Order: sequence, then structure tokens, then C-alpha cells
Amino acid sequence: MKKIHSLDELKAEILSLEKTRDQQEERLKTVFHETMESMRLSSILKKTAKDLANSSEFKNDLVNAGMSLTAGYLSKRITFGKSGSLVKWLFGNMLQMGVTNLVAKNADTIKSTGMNFIQSLFRKKKDDTNTGTDTRRVEEPVEQSDGN
Repeated sequence: MKKIHSLDELKAEILSLEKTRDQQEERLKTVFHETMESMRLSSILKKTAKDLANSSEFKNDLVNAGMSLTAGYLSKRITFGKSGSLVKWLFGNMLQMGVTNLVAKNADTIKSTGMNFIQSLFRKKKDDTNTGTDTRRVEEPVEQSDGN
């Protein structure tokens, strides 16, 4: 701080310090409101949802979970149907849990095998159309003779 020698210099310094204080107070209020907004539960949930939606790992896990739950449910319904027997219900649930766990543990392998199978079907179909024999008759131009 510089030395003040007159009343005018004192008043100017006071005004300068009050202006600085007001600016700092406004910045503090802004930061406080931003912090409070970021700490609200709804803001935290929105940010988390956005992060999850953009995460490829989460999408992959969601697909794996859906695939394993669907496989377990379908295996139970195909094997035992909708029976009223307690024993069938128990075995059906055990089968469903077993298939769900098996598919969940091997989801990546199952997906890659399924994709390879689907690609081989399309490749085979494409190869058949490209290498198949053409049954249409192709007429070759006949050379005309000059009569010699």
C-alpha cells in the first residue's frame, strides 16, 4: 500500500477499496450460487444421467444385462410354460437364474459368435449371387462374310 498524504488521496483510496470489495462480493455470490446449484440432487442426477448416456461401457453393460435376462426368461417359459405347480415354478426359476448367469458371464462371446453367424449368412448369400452360374444365354456377334 502506498502512503497517503492528503484527504483527497484518502477518499480516492477508500473508493477504490470499496469498488474492489463490491467486485469480490459479486464474484463470491456467483460462485456460491453455482456451487449450490451443482450440489442440488436434481443437478447431480442430471449430470450422472448424461454421463451414463454417453458412456459406451454402460451401454454395453445394459445390452448384456438385457440379453441375459431375456435369455433366462425365455428359457423358463419355453421349458416350463405357465404352470401352476410349485415344483415346476421352483425348477423354472432355478433354470432362469442359471441361464441368466451363464449368459451374463459369457455375453461378449455370445455376441461375437452371433455377429459372426449373421455375417456368414449375409456373406454366403452375397457369394452365391456373385459366383453362381449364369443360366442366361449370351449371344456372341456373328461375323459376316463377304461371300469369299
